[in-house]
Amino acid sequence: MKTPTRFETHEDELLSFMQSCWQLAQLLNDTIDAIQHLEQSHKEKKRSLRYQCGEHGVQKLSLLVVPRIMKITEKVHTKFVSSDGPGSSPLGPPARPSFGSDDDESP
Repeated sequence: MKTPTRFETHEDELLSFMQSCWQLAQLLNDTIDAIQHLEQSHKEKKRSLRYQCGEHGVQKLSLLVVPRIMKITEKVHTKFVSSDGPGSSPLGPPARPSFGSDDDESP
């Protein structure tokens, strides 16, 4: 659609442009109404299914995620920090050394 630049002439172009703008506004309003309807029905569906177990039952997060806590000795921590280097940044990911047993180091 061509936007009229001179409003003194070509009344047909101006009328066509205005009708297109009104159609666009109406389509946008219809779209917003449809989105609001979908949002409301989604909220109702979530609310109705909140406490139902469902087909597979409710799983606890502890069954899906197995946390592993490692004790890092001072020797391993020193290797970790030294491999990171002087240009290390707390914002970036550190270099990852291999965590071996304490037998790796010779005196």
